[in-house]
Amino acid sequence: MRLFCAFCAAILLTTPASAEPAQFPVSKFGSVDMTLTESLGGATAAALKRGNLFYRIGRLRPDDPIRIASDAIVRLDMIKAVDGKEGMSTCTASIISEQLVLTNYHCIPGFRGTVKAAGIMLDYFTQGDRGAKLVRTETAPILSDADLDFAVVRLTERLPRPVRPLPLQEVMVRPGERLVMIHHPAGQPKMMTSHDCRVHGRNEDPAVRHVFHVCDTLPGSSGGIILSGSTLQPAALHYAGGLLAADPDSFNRATSAAAFFAQLRTLTGTPNPPVRRPGPATAQAQPVETTPRPARSSVDSINDFINN
Repeated sequence: MRLFCAFCAAILLTTPASAEPAQFPVSKFGSVDMTLTESLGGATAAALKRGNLFYRIGRLRPDDPIRIASDAIVRLDMIKAVDGKEGMSTCTASIISEQLVLTNYHCIPGFRGTVKAAGIMLDYFTQGDRGAKLVRTETAPILSDADLDFAVVRLTERLPRPVRPLPLQEVMVRPGERLVMIHHPAGQPKMMTSHDCRVHGRNEDPAVRHVFHVCDTLPGSSGGIILSGSTLQPAALHYAGGLLAADPDSFNRATSAAAFFAQLRTLTGTPNPPVRRPGPATAQAQPVETTPRPARSSVDSINDFINN
């Protein structure tokens, strides 16, 4: 995410970015509210208070198109054992059918350790939300791709109410296009990023693999869905940070929905609809960015937390 403190920016300019879930004590598994910890970095609380960075979905009318589009997007809670130590972490996930959930590969199964327990927190809109409910999932994916950083896990419990699944009709987006990101930053209530949320000018052709974006995120945003600002159709799955306030050429990273949604439609038995593409004047592919993906390693600095 963009930072607004000179001290933090100085640290981030000298530290490589990586993608990690938000980390909490193992005792918080199944709890609705996640208490911010020092390990999340001092900028996290300030970022959550900035209304222009994140806006709570729960403040929108029930019939608001963005709230309706966000129905399938939930918090993913996990207990992981790494090097003999257990901890609880959160990401963001999306319900794609009555039984299946989509998230990042680096969340489940992850690149280190073992997932001991997992579940999605449904309908978490406000602190102390009595309507929120944890629904358990399996701890290993039934479909995954480490390189594209996506995974699908199966629910082991029935959903407590009907959910409008994430529509598996992706839309192509182009540099400068307005976006809306739905996620659970730092394990907090469901939020959207819309302020200056757009496709980066150096974006790759999204039909290839990735969408580079400048939508603000926090740890726990991993697995968040990025929607086209004009159609509210899924455009990408957020997986890594890299956006720096002092560097206009920096960006966050997401996997283009076009890169893997066909696999999800096959898995769920959903027909393949036509893909919404840019018009003839804008359909030219952008130069392919050859910068290597951030290293997938354990969090060992403030940058790992603040910039994801």
